[in-house]
Amino acid sequence: MKTFPRKSTIFFAMITFILLCAISQPVCAADNYSNFEPPEACIAQAKTEGVLRIYDWAEWWPEELYTGFEKKYGIKIIRDNYGSTEEMNTKFRLNPEVPYDIVSIGSGSFMLLKEFGALKKLNHEWIPNVDNYIMDDFKKTEFDPNFEYYAPLSIYITGIAYNSNIVDPNTKDLDSWKIVFEKNEFAGRMTALDDSYEAVGSALMYLGYNPNSCDEKELKEATDLLLKQKPNLIAYDAYPTRLFAEQETVLSVMWAGDVYWTAQEVPGIKLSLPREGTMMGFDSIAIAKGGKSPAAAHLFLNWIWSPENHVKLIEGIGYAPTHKATPHMLSDKVKSFPAMSLSSEYLKKCILPNYEAAVGKGRALRAKIWEKIKR
Repeated sequence: MKTFPRKSTIFFAMITFILLCAISQPVCAADNYSNFEPPEACIAQAKTEGVLRIYDWAEWWPEELYTGFEKKYGIKIIRDNYGSTEEMNTKFRLNPEVPYDIVSIGSGSFMLLKEFGALKKLNHEWIPNVDNYIMDDFKKTEFDPNFEYYAPLSIYITGIAYNSNIVDPNTKDLDSWKIVFEKNEFAGRMTALDDSYEAVGSALMYLGYNPNSCDEKELKEATDLLLKQKPNLIAYDAYPTRLFAEQETVLSVMWAGDVYWTAQEVPGIKLSLPREGTMMGFDSIAIAKGGKSPAAAHLFLNWIWSPENHVKLIEGIGYAPTHKATPHMLSDKVKSFPAMSLSSEYLKKCILPNYEAAVGKGRALRAKIWEKIKR
């Protein structure tokens, strides 16, 4: 297997390892941590705006985070949902000033939307919970070195979900990308993520390459592998829960938090982490440039970053937090989820997207590959 540069990966992996060590600390009551309200000027303007328009995934975050905000501040939330990151990216590419106030966004999409000029700078005076509680190492990411646009809420990795009622946990290569790329008894009962970066990245990792590779020879090999895999998939899907529930799917490439969420609906769904390594990133919400309610957007961001609400978020989605207080407040159930207890050695194999792959030369190359795959 080839090796590749991992300087930034190791840096962020070490940060994450420190975070995950903190998760083992005793649980503390939420009221041991303060909630910092924004200045009255922000709250007053937000109430005058009266509406907050959000573009996010459907049925993902706990509903009480939305209803609680509406009840406390008297601001109506209007949500529009996207079915895949590709759909969201395309909408902002076609119109960088689409009139949303808040957009749910991962690392790759953040870099892309920032490149489109679709994001608004954060007013840090209006988000005191963020500035007080974000772990220091996440204030300056490779994506946003001056902490101007992006406040990572959580950390995600990609894994392989399987139905342990049907698939034996001791199945050979269940801990490898091989299980989804080489034809086996699960062919025709698998799905993969409807996301070009994730699909191409998983193929590259199986081949021993960096998932951020922009080498055309390596990408050609990845394309051939994806074309070989395609007949064995039911679909590229961002919401495989229904297929798992109906036992049409027994294996699925998924974000780890979605495996956690799906397991609440379908008992027996488990997470396997590929031994070759996997992709990782930061998930958050950003403030869209075309929004008409900037104060309400900041108020909502600050609301999500309160200790009480952030722990509700992490308990709901199963992603590792970037909040200083949250690791101490999580339940044993969440702490025991595999994506919350990764070894330092495995974290060194978790690769963040980079600018060239997400926005530069690699973006165009992946778009051509995805068009070919999805025909």
